Amino acid sequence: MDSSGNLLIFNPTPPGFYPSIPATGSVPFITFPESCPLGMYKNQTGINDCILCPTGTKNSGNATVQCTPCASGAFCPLGSVSETSQSALKIIEQVIAYPKSSDTTIFDEILIQNMFHIGSGHCLLISPLFWTLIVAGLAILVVISMGILKFFIRHHTCTQIRKRVQWIFKKTDLIGEGELWVGGLISFSVVVLVSFAYAFSNAYLKQYPIESSTDFYFACHRSIRNAKFQTHLQTLAVPPPETERK
Repeated sequence: MDSSGNLLIFNPTPPGFYPSIPATGSVPFITFPESCPLGMYKNQTGINDCILCPTGTKNSGNATVQCTPCASGAFCPLGSVSETSQSALKIIEQVIAYPKSSDTTIFDEILIQNMFHIGSGHCLLISPLFWTLIVAGLAILVVISMGILKFFIRHHTCTQIRKRVQWIFKKTDLIGEGELWVGGLISFSVVVLVSFAYAFSNAYLKQYPIESSTDFYFACHRSIRNAKFQTHLQTLAVPPPETERK
């Protein structure tokens, strides 16, 4: 009898069966025999439950009185339903090694490596040197066009257009302080390079602290972090590298 006054009657069950409580809701509750689940067995009569198959044995449901031994070399843990070949198992190292800093940890070197690196795919799209060369290429086309207007086209309107364009580029000359119109074209490339440097520096600054940082999209390697790691300890659960094993 339980604390609520309900009466429960256990009927002894034969080997291979355990007493199951019906869900009828009628009182008193009288148990009835139920076959042992897979991976369990019962080899005696009584009101006790089924127990898990020991390690090295299995019960796939063909017999519930006893568990059958697994093949030699097979993987059969406690309560196995079937056996697994050792060759099908993979070793998974769940211990994470202490992170290591990159080869370059000085910001100036990291900035220079990022500014003058051209890769492919994502690395090409965020490469400052690539976009600087694009702007420089457009500047060369402008210089060629200005040369054509000066030496090959003798027209008053073309001369006015050329002088007007030269005046505009002199106003944008950051290198010669407005003395050379070619300096205005070069200044556009410098502005692009400096803009990328500012964007990279700002994004790199936000990579600290490492707990709140995300993938770094302004660099070719998105795992770059604004952090330094140093330790002289080594976890015993982490296997040594190949160079230390030899």
